[in-house]
Amino acid sequence: MEKYVLEELRITRVWLDVFADNTRAQHIYQKLGYQQFDTIPYDNKILLIFEKHLH
Repeated sequence: MEKYVLEELRITRVWLDVFADNTRAQHIYQKLGYQQFDTIPYDNKILLIFEKHLH
């Protein structure tokens, strides 16, 4: 997906969200180079927003 959006769509920043209690997903995203940059309340839960700048 990262290669496609960079090469085909020319997008250099990808972001995703994950619920705060989903620590497994957070760990995977961080291993892939995503960094948390925001939090958003959603339906009595907290969403963590991650981003990655593609080169």
